[in-house]
Amino acid sequence: MEVYDREMGICSARSRMARRQTSYEMEQQAKAYEAQQQQAQQQIEAQQRQIEALQRQQQQTQHHPQPQQHEDLTEKLKKYADLKQQGILTEYQL
Repeated sequence: MEVYDREMGICSARSRMARRQTSYEMEQQAKAYEAQQQQAQQQIEAQQRQIEALQRQQQQTQHHPQPQQHEDLTEKLKKYADLKQQGILTEYQL
């Protein structure tokens, strides 16, 4: 009877250790899942902010077109052409 009781005690202790180990592993998996979900949520929020910024930028461009940029580019091209014509710039320098 004594041997049986001792064996049952050992089995019971092993069982408790296995339950604790399983509980610990499940806890670790839950924490990893929560961290992954939090990271995904942060990425979604960052992408949403980028989309909103691009939409604002697009709206500003639509409401306030900037023809001056086109004129500036034309002026630069004319200056380069003049400098090339005068021999100050060569094809290699461009």
